[in-house]
Amino acid sequence: MSFLLLLPDVSKNRNWRASSEEYARELAQKDAEKFGGKVYKKPASSTISMLGTIPRQAYYTAWPQENYKAGDIVVHEDPKSKVGLSVHEVKDVKPGKVLTQGTNNARPDGWSSLLEIRGRVPRFYSW
Repeated sequence: MSFLLLLPDVSKNRNWRASSEEYARELAQKDAEKFGGKVYKKPASSTISMLGTIPRQAYYTAWPQENYKAGDIVVHEDPKSKVGLSVHEVKDVKPGKVLTQGTNNARPDGWSSLLEIRGRVPRFYSW
């Protein structure tokens, strides 16, 4: 038996502002419980590759997907990152892989296997 999970399209309002860090974490956790996925925290000290797209500090949930499309913001494994993960925009998709790039980076990161993608990030909760 299979099922289709329809996730809301929140691309028009990606950044949500919470009244406190605790409330931001709680909102992200509710997303994780409702739609599946894992909660991550973006520290204020992280890089600026997505500054302007992602708040300086925020909680977010990566929702695993079967397919990704250009314009999606995703969490992907990144050996160049201090924490081993990056949050970047999908620029192109080919069977079994995606090309990601930080919105402030001049060049793409390179192709990532779909196995390296943790999920799509539909919204960020900042405080």
